[in-house]
Amino acid sequence: MKKFRKCLSLLLSFLLIAGMLPATALAAEGWDGSAALEAPAGSGSEADPYRLEDAADLKWFAEKVNGSASKTTSTFCALLTADIDLEGQEWEPIGRYASYSDYVYYGGIFDGNGKTVSGLHIDTNEQYQALFGYVKGGTIRNLRVEGSVATSASSSSYAAGIVGYGSPVTLENCVNNVSVSASVKGYCGGIIGYAGSGSVIMGCTNSGRISGCGDYVGGIVGTAVTSVKIEGCINNGAVTNTGKPSSYAYSTGGIAGGISGTSSIIRCGNTGDISSTLKRTGGIVGSLGGTVEKCFNTGNVEGTYGAGGIAGDSGGAGSSLSDCYNLGTVTGNEPAVAFSDTNAKGVGGIIGGVSSTSNTASLKNCYNAGNIVLNTSDATVLAGGIVGNSSGKSYSGAVTSGLVTAQNCYYLASAAGQGDGYDASAGGSVAKSAEEMKSEE
Repeated sequence: MKKFRKCLSLLLSFLLIAGMLPATALAAEGWDGSAALEAPAGSGSEADPYRLEDAADLKWFAEKVNGSASKTTSTFCALLTADIDLEGQEWEPIGRYASYSDYVYYGGIFDGNGKTVSGLHIDTNEQYQALFGYVKGGTIRNLRVEGSVATSASSSSYAAGIVGYGSPVTLENCVNNVSVSASVKGYCGGIIGYAGSGSVIMGCTNSGRISGCGDYVGGIVGTAVTSVKIEGCINNGAVTNTGKPSSYAYSTGGIAGGISGTSSIIRCGNTGDISSTLKRTGGIVGSLGGTVEKCFNTGNVEGTYGAGGIAGDSGGAGSSLSDCYNLGTVTGNEPAVAFSDTNAKGVGGIIGGVSSTSNTASLKNCYNAGNIVLNTSDATVLAGGIVGNSSGKSYSGAVTSGLVTAQNCYYLASAAGQGDGYDASAGGSVAKSAEEMKSEE
């Protein structure tokens, strides 16, 4: 069938050149959103993947996966052999979730082969929205995606350009140029919305604009839980969270909205501006429960408090940051809505502080050259060149000091009055002039 269509196209082109048909009769027809009538080459195994060459093939593959028996994992594999344009046709994600009793995970290997899927278009009120919606044990690699994803789901959106929900999933060498919007709830990211334990995200880049409303919003991943490895990733896109301010621990970050457990972010960077109407906002991660190593931020960061150039707040016991630097301005704004919050509050060049007295963070070999700005009338919001507020407060208001420690960290003297906004005498944070900072570099 495909060979017939191609031959017909060549024949018509010849007739046009020969002047036998008017040009209007040969206007190219776009893809109509239908699946290919015939299976593409390949058997769908890892050794012999389906070879997809156009939008109709990709639609056929999506229907093949989603047509698997409910509550199963489809392990069909595919390889792109050409760039594919979905032409703005409404897309049904590969791997679907309808309810607890009606879903199909995608668990195969999808190799983009360095090709681009453009024209992705999703505009819905459903959850699990991306090119791939629901993934378990699957691998997506060497793929670039362009287009737009918008969802107004009233529950957690799980929206992204490439994978909505993966638990676990492996994403390697993927690029997202999809704008992602979750207008009612969050859990959205450029590459993946939700990454479950065991997931690996390596060598991925986001340049799409990411916007959510509460929950977790990040340039690469919305949230990474328990044990997720994020390495060698870059976010260049603006990340915005417009949730209603409250004491609840929403979070927003350039690489990840939040990470937890033993999750790690290693050798990653953010250049996009990060803006949130909420607390826990960071250039790399909003809520840190795990490890951040060898990361940088050059984008401006705006939140209310719990805001930092690298991390917003520590959301875990034993969180650590090492060998990181921030060059972006970090701003703590007045919340748009008044609410009660007894937690300690800070805005810092590297980290804002901790989210509770049970959480801690250690900083080592970090520096900040970004300005710290407070635009708030709340005198309990403290600012520091490295640590916004190293103390924590219980619900009763009892203070625990020394929850954030610093070692061999330094900051631009003109950026803040002291290294730790709570404790001016705290060791490990040294002020330096611009010239001294240059000599350190």
